[in-house]
Amino acid sequence: MTRLYFVFLLCLLFSPLSYANTELPDLGNPTADYISPAEIREYGQQFLNALHSQFKVIDDPLIDSYIHDLGFRLVGSTNHGNGLHFEFLVVDTPVINAMTGPNGIIAIASGLILAADNENELAGVLAHEIAHVTQGHFAAGYAYSKKMTPISIGLMLAALAVATQNSQAGGGAVAATAAGSAATTLKVQRSYEQEADRIGLQILAAARFDPVGLLDFFLKLQSDARYYGAAPGFLSDHPLNTDRIADLGNRIKSLPPQQKKSNVRYRLIKERIRVMSVNKASDLLQYYQRKMKESNDPAEKTALEYGYTLALLESRQFKEGESRLNSLQKAYPNDITYVASLAQVYLEDNKPEQALLLLKPAIDLNPDYYPLVITYAIALEEAKHYSEAVRYLRDQLPQFSTYPLMYLILAKAQAGNQQIADAYQNRAKAFLLVGNTQGALQQLRTAAQLPKLSPNQQEAINAEIKRLTAAPEK
Repeated sequence: MTRLYFVFLLCLLFSPLSYANTELPDLGNPTADYISPAEIREYGQQFLNALHSQFKVIDDPLIDSYIHDLGFRLVGSTNHGNGLHFEFLVVDTPVINAMTGPNGIIAIASGLILAADNENELAGVLAHEIAHVTQGHFAAGYAYSKKMTPISIGLMLAALAVATQNSQAGGGAVAATAAGSAATTLKVQRSYEQEADRIGLQILAAARFDPVGLLDFFLKLQSDARYYGAAPGFLSDHPLNTDRIADLGNRIKSLPPQQKKSNVRYRLIKERIRVMSVNKASDLLQYYQRKMKESNDPAEKTALEYGYTLALLESRQFKEGESRLNSLQKAYPNDITYVASLAQVYLEDNKPEQALLLLKPAIDLNPDYYPLVITYAIALEEAKHYSEAVRYLRDQLPQFSTYPLMYLILAKAQAGNQQIADAYQNRAKAFLLVGNTQGALQQLRTAAQLPKLSPNQQEAINAEIKRLTAAPEK
């Protein structure tokens, strides 16, 4: 498949969505006495480092942008997330699960996205995970244990390794390990899940998603568990029961109804993820050929055509794949997903100037769309327009400062422009964004040894090294 992204490996803290029949207390937000903000940031860095070193994160600009926009649409819909840090990732694993770690790190397994029938279902799960963050459940769990040592974090991550191979065994292992390390009672764990349900539904309604999607998704997984005899992911340890279903249904009835809408972008991204998640291209081609014949939904057929085109490119049928993508882009000139996808194909075919011609008018109309911005920057760098690439990326960084790929491409352009010290510093920033402090320090220490550094450069590099080697404040 046409892939214009840097592949990172990722290990995730799974927080299985659990279900129980208990009264819901108002747990609220934990106090700062539980764990300091600096410690939460430090644990977040540790988790990011583990995430990006042990499991595969899908670091594709189109997918990154979609899950980022969906997550922050939910976060921004209410005041629950005010002042909190959030980061949204997609991890390539067939496990049907959602994952939350310290400092607002939330990842969605590709298996869950593919299992969701519509965007309301996906948004429902994501809203539930966001609620875990807004209600301070990690900090509250820390308060119960009074400690969260690197060893206990390691145990949770080891359990996750099992989860990626066997969702049922792994789900139980993660739940047992997390419960032991946080020393929370089962009642408190269930209370956290119920509170996340309650707040998650409020977030969904405020963001104009249909809250029924969350319940539909849970019921579908429960039905699959009954049919196949094994609970997927987060249902394996705490199955849904009639009381929990009724509670969710009653809460949904009290919320304003929302119109069910078909999101074209969601459909396209889902097919993009499907192609990235399947290893055998021939199976994909057969799948899409069958589904396109069966479908009577025009929107679904268009998404399937996009998936089929990506599968052709994955199977190295470049001529037909590029031709079909060109046709899609012309048929839907206002859908910038096709523009970004076609530009990536041009870059894979070593045609950066052609990619620039395609991207320039689209960027003029959509200057804030990350996939276009990063693809345009890569095209500039690959066309050896190094100075222009550096200027463009510096202008864009304030808006896209959380994307590691921005700093990596800036570093490549700076290296091409003979700005070697700056290149090392921006590579360090990319390492930090995936939690790899030691990798960042290695880049900075190499930069500190470069000849002919200006006094300002030397001072900035040394200051950053000192900051990164200082112990976090308690």
